[in-house]
Amino acid sequence: MHSGMRIRAVAWLSLAAGPAAHAMTALQFSLNGPYVTSAGVYDDTGRLLRTLWSGRNLAAGAHTFIWDDRDDTGQLVARPTVSIRLLYHRIRYHWDGVIGNTSASFTGPGVHHSMFPPSSIALAGSRAVYAVGYNEGGVGTHGFSLNDPQRDLPPVLRADAFTAWSLVATDGRELYWANIGGLSAKTFVAASSLDAADFTPFSAGTILCLNYLGPICYPGQEYKGIIDIGTDHGTAPTGLAVQTRGHILAVAHARQGTVELFDKATGARLRTFTIPVSADASNQLAAAPNGDLWVITGTSLLRYTALDSKPALAATISGLSHPLAVAVHPSDDDVVLVADGGASQQVKAYDHNGRLLWTYGQAGGYGNDPSVDAGKLWFRFDATLERTALAVQANGSFWVV
Repeated sequence: MHSGMRIRAVAWLSLAAGPAAHAMTALQFSLNGPYVTSAGVYDDTGRLLRTLWSGRNLAAGAHTFIWDDRDDTGQLVARPTVSIRLLYHRIRYHWDGVIGNTSASFTGPGVHHSMFPPSSIALAGSRAVYAVGYNEGGVGTHGFSLNDPQRDLPPVLRADAFTAWSLVATDGRELYWANIGGLSAKTFVAASSLDAADFTPFSAGTILCLNYLGPICYPGQEYKGIIDIGTDHGTAPTGLAVQTRGHILAVAHARQGTVELFDKATGARLRTFTIPVSADASNQLAAAPNGDLWVITGTSLLRYTALDSKPALAATISGLSHPLAVAVHPSDDDVVLVADGGASQQVKAYDHNGRLLWTYGQAGGYGNDPSVDAGKLWFRFDATLERTALAVQANGSFWVV
């Protein structure tokens, strides 16, 4: 980019309609080739007084522009105290991809990309789905084949600039997801078909418009058959789990200290039970194959049975550092994984009675040692927040954010 090209300024008078006359300045310059140009008027301290034009394509040759001797506020400027600068360039941008993105291609629909790291992940057979929260007009959920993880396969093709799809759970047929607000304060839980990549309205759900354009709903902002509607971010779901063989969909609300149980097919509310759900864990619920529900609370992990009648506490795993996410093997009730943050920074596996089976990752992760090692994990999202997500494959391997 260049500045300081010689501009010849010629003062002249313009006779306006009526008796008044005001000074004008003709700016004359010549370009030796085609350029993208911008020009401005500056005072003797370098402060911009007037933007004459910006980002204008000009051909080679002589050019003349007229300045009315006024600044950006419309006030006349004393010309001897100013300078006029022309910026011109031939910069062209070429997309070369993103450092650190291991997608199968640099561009196109197969690239994994979002504003924030994945916030939740769920597996359905050979397919993975993950949520990314607010995504600036892009889709809030992405996915991939377990056999080809570097290629994005979004499960829901609808993009909504106002939402933040931050929690996902699946029973292998339907994808259940929670919007925690985004640009709209309203929150809710919805369902989508994994096969049809379209919404599946709950018959007991309601219709919600996130934003209105006058008396009508803003295009793309009407959701039909959704449940668990909240009016502000403080009431947003903080955990989501669904029974694979049973009929229950569980939704946690940390601020209220409750877990809401719904019928996963109709969306009808079944019951609510009170539990001190952890406010620091965003994936704090997981359903076991037998229908039991695992819940993170404080530094413990709790297992509840009898969700169909009266939920009862059946096991407690205590002594964790800062549990952040929980997941259960899709066909083995005796393999429960928890991502433990804080001083641990590890993934730990337990049986259904709370006996430790194994631990993955070096204690402390990258907290005290920045040297890179495949055996280290790091769940720190920013200076004050830890966040991660877990999912277990049928062969016992697992995915961790």
